[in-house]
Amino acid sequence: MKRSRYNRSAGMSWGKWIILIASVLFIAVIALGVTLYNQTMNGKNQGLAKAKDEAIRKHGLAKAAEAERFSGNPAYNIVFGEDKSHRKKIIFMPVKSKGKAVMLEEKDIISRDHALDGWQRECASCSLVRIGPAMIRQEPLWEITYKDQASRYVYDYISMEDGELREQFRLSSMFK
Repeated sequence: MKRSRYNRSAGMSWGKWIILIASVLFIAVIALGVTLYNQTMNGKNQGLAKAKDEAIRKHGLAKAAEAERFSGNPAYNIVFGEDKSHRKKIIFMPVKSKGKAVMLEEKDIISRDHALDGWQRECASCSLVRIGPAMIRQEPLWEITYKDQASRYVYDYISMEDGELREQFRLSSMFK
């Protein structure tokens, strides 16, 4: 008697089961990754909104325009705003409540643009990634992140008080 391919066992072959299980696992991992990313970003954004509220409530700002996070050790929420006299302020608030907030008037520090001008004079062929506020060892700094001529990521920490370079980290590229 000739056997037809339609008379095989009613179930799927092992190969099809493996492909089905691998596909389901792949989709589950992707969904988990998207969910974790969204929760992380929502938590970060909520933390910055709370930092703005705290800067107004506890530190005397009348208006909080912008907030950023510096993920150092310790981490800081940094809020840019104005007081009731329309003086521009920057407040560095530790994410953990153990530290003390540091408030600066923008007129007393080197501006973001001034720090960038100095950096560009020193490294004309570099490409800027970002610049933002930082706090290391209780000193307010500008963190300038860029790629240098050798395609390395470089982090320069410039003093907000005098514009001098305090620290520099160069990350070498393993892949070329």
